Parts: sequence; C-alpha cells; structure tokens
Amino acid sequence: MSVHLCTGEPLSWLRLERYRLGELSGPERDAVAAHLDACPACAACLAMANQKITLAPLPEPPSLVSRIRRGLVGQSPAGAGLRVAFALAALALLVLPGGKSKQGARLASRAGLGIKGGDLTIALVRERNGIVEHGASTFAPEDRWKVLVTCPTEQVLFWDLAVVEDEHVTFPLLPSSPIACGNHVPLPGAFRLAADRLVEVCLVGNGDPVDRGALSTMDAKSLTSGATCTTVQPAQQDPGHLP
Repeated sequence: MSVHLCTGEPLSWLRLERYRLGELSGPERDAVAAHLDACPACAACLAMANQKITLAPLPEPPSLVSRIRRGLVGQSPAGAGLRVAFALAALALLVLPGGKSKQGARLASRAGLGIKGGDLTIALVRERNGIVEHGASTFAPEDRWKVLVTCPTEQVLFWDLAVVEDEHVTFPLLPSSPIACGNHVPLPGAFRLAADRLVEVCLVGNGDPVDRGALSTMDAKSLTSGATCTTVQPAQQDPGHLP
C-alpha cells in the first residue's frame, strides 16, 4: 500500500468537511481545491470523508431464553433444572442491577448504551478563526467542533452524539451511518455549542443501532452514565477568557 505525504500544510478535517458541504467562501474554496489537485494525501482524506459504510442486514441474534433452551437439549432433568435456576438468576441481575428501576434498565437497553470505558474514547477538535486545536476545553458561539473516536479496530460502531447542559439534552449531528473503528476516526459533520454554562459532549456507542427516540426520553444522569463524555465550558468563564 502506497503512503502519500502532504505537499504543504495538511488540510484539517474540519476544513475538508466544510469544503465537502460547500460552506467555504469563494477564495478559501478555490485555495482548498487547488491544494487537493496537487496533494494526493489530502485528496485521499477527502475521499475518506465522502465514504459511507454500508452493511448487509444481520440476522436477528437468538434471545437469551432460546440459547438457554438449546443448552438444555440432551441433559438430565436434574442438570437442566440447575442450569435453568442459574440462568434465571443471572437474567434477573442483568435486568435489575442492584434493584434499580425497571424503566431505567429498559430505556438504556432500547437506546443502545453499550460500549464505553477503555473500549471507546473521544477527542474534541475546535476550529476558531481558522485555527484548529485538539483537546480545547472552552467554547465560544462561533467555534466549530469535530469529534474524533477511538475504538477497537475489529468493530463497527453505531453511534449518536448528545450535548448535555444541566438536565437539557440536545443532539447536534444528524443521524448517520455507522463508522469503522480505528484511531481518531472523525464522526461525520461538525457542530457549534450555544450555551452559557458548562456542557458535556457525550458519545453513545454500541454494536447495534442507537435509538435516539429512547435517548431523548432518558434523564441526563442516566444518559451520561452510559456514554463516553468530555466537558467544555464557555470561554468567558475561563480565567484567561480565551485559551
């Protein structure tokens, strides 16, 4: 596989995204187009941004109960009884961990809260006045943000992005295709943050489709506890005003 090096200063993902969506002004658009014509590396990045992942329909996985039943075939009645007892006890723990509410467990399951912790990390990229910064912690209304996802390379990630301000939850990106996991894979689209207090940007990731309708009915605490989140605050609350 050939590896291309940029012929000049590499174009940022945010700038490529804006070019792809036709959001750049005339002179800036022409400059990006000229760079892409001369730079195979950045042209390859644009081609990646234009790709859409399509997946063949997957068969419906067997339910836990059906798997238990298949495991009992050919066993003695006593052994089968013991296995049923253990399986039902495990199922009760999965459905009602620590005696918490059934409704919260059902919503989390429907929404697709699954992969988190060390298996899934996110990084924010901010563009402010043409300057791109990774890991920025403050936002202003004119800033544009991109999310980079790191997850196990053998997985395909279904996802949704939520912005949580106190108890208010919004979804800044349009629903999109799943992504093939890797290191710092950009989510499609960019967004702005319009708030006057600290917010959490949360990625809900799972191996199955994420139900935004179910997410929108969850309280903020339940959503953030099952997602991978990072916190940013308004620039005016930062002691240095702008970082």
